[in-house]
Amino acid sequence: MGGSMFPDPIIEPIPGVSTEDMAGTLRFKRSGDLITAYYRSYGETTYHIIYSGLFDTGDISIGMVLQNQPFSHSALDASFDNLRIITENWPPPTPGGGGPLVPIDIPPGSVHIPLEIKAWIESSGFTKSVRYQVYDPVRGLLKRHSTVYLGGESNYTDIYLSNNGDIVASVVSHYVFDLLFTRDVCYVTYDLVEGSWKEGKETYVINASWPWNIHNLTVKNGIVVWFDVYETPSPKGKNVWYATYDDTSHNWKTAHNYFGDPSSSQYYSFSDFNIGTNQVKWIATLRDDFLKRNDTQVWSAIFKNGNWKSSFR
Repeated sequence: MGGSMFPDPIIEPIPGVSTEDMAGTLRFKRSGDLITAYYRSYGETTYHIIYSGLFDTGDISIGMVLQNQPFSHSALDASFDNLRIITENWPPPTPGGGGPLVPIDIPPGSVHIPLEIKAWIESSGFTKSVRYQVYDPVRGLLKRHSTVYLGGESNYTDIYLSNNGDIVASVVSHYVFDLLFTRDVCYVTYDLVEGSWKEGKETYVINASWPWNIHNLTVKNGIVVWFDVYETPSPKGKNVWYATYDDTSHNWKTAHNYFGDPSSSQYYSFSDFNIGTNQVKWIATLRDDFLKRNDTQVWSAIFKNGNWKSSFR
């Protein structure tokens, strides 16, 4: 695409769209300074996003490129025809015809459309914010969200982000006089059906007697996983947490496994986390400083029918 582009696109461009189709449709939609490119395979009725970005509101030029498989050493011929320019005040589209893009009816829980949520941290004085934005392809809108953490001369906020595209997780630590503070594990996604942001959170109140820390915050396959550790006098794991967004109930579903009192001679350590589709596996090792022995357990948690269920062997 030609024209003057802002340095920060809404959705990072992908190298291209791979297809074996011999025919299809390309579509460009412009709304103010936002331009989105779509493609549709021959015979399909659904468009798929190729790229979306911010451009000047003036005149621009658009180019289209087709490329064969690298190193295939084969000739490629293509033609572009049936060009149509359509404005928003045209009648609703008819099958096979033109017209503006219209909202898509997505039955709850029936389909998952991957999104690309962009997240970043902003600072202003003692205040920090986590900013989110995503392009909603159903409504054709750029949707933004933010969480603001107020600070002061006697306190400050530290934020760690983990982004997996359609879910952003963070550990937010609020320090006050270095004596008492809270630590939040937050996880945010965008509900494409409801057109709204959804946020979940677990809060830890921490002081010298309860020195909890967060480890292994990971976002993968639509699941957020972490475990908390009692740091004094030596690291002792207590809880393994996992959360996923349920498209059917439109809520976060969070659960955890409790692994005993870390003040005793027996305590757990956790390793080898494996996050699959609707499932988390890990190894919990029971350590006994008094008896000088270790026992290993293989744990799994499965999300099914709107609930988490865990077991071990």
